[in-house]
Amino acid sequence: MWKILKRNNTRRTFLKASGMIAGIILLAACDGNPASKTQSAAPTPTPDPDETVAPTIDPKVSTPTEASQTVLLEIGTATGAKEFKYDKQTLEAQAGSKIKLKFTNNTDPKDEVGHNWVLVKPGQEASVIANSIAAGDNSDYLKDGDTGVIAHTGLIEGNQNLTITFDAPPPGTYTYLSTFPDQYAGGMKGTLTIK
Repeated sequence: MWKILKRNNTRRTFLKASGMIAGIILLAACDGNPASKTQSAAPTPTPDPDETVAPTIDPKVSTPTEASQTVLLEIGTATGAKEFKYDKQTLEAQAGSKIKLKFTNNTDPKDEVGHNWVLVKPGQEASVIANSIAAGDNSDYLKDGDTGVIAHTGLIEGNQNLTITFDAPPPGTYTYLSTFPDQYAGGMKGTLTIK
């Protein structure tokens, strides 16, 4: 019986000692530093100083870019019924941004003067105006599907406003104008600069 007790006691002592050793090893591996829990087990190889290492980009990771930015631009018209001009002759936005443009006709509604805001491709001003005049009043003086037009509002009367959203075109300078008859010729135009 003594031999059985002695053998069991040795086994218990061995198990206790093994458990303590395993615990110490685990404790040493997890030194309590939270940063060590996020580090990888394999060391990162150090590149040879003579080699050029290009960074890699994980396509799954999205980073905010200019494309995700929305730029708010506000523009209106002059208040006089025969003042064919916008209250701002220049606007600016960043390439790759989304432009939210609020356009207001500041004329008196009693004057019944319609205005619009039309952004055109460089060098297309004359053709857009000609197409708009040909489209006529029923089309609000804007040809549907005109390839010279980048973005536009509808034709609005005094004290009305419209907001449109569109992608900024590539960097450059673009003309905006009103296509209502004689307004562009009368000076109702400006430039949008995309940087």
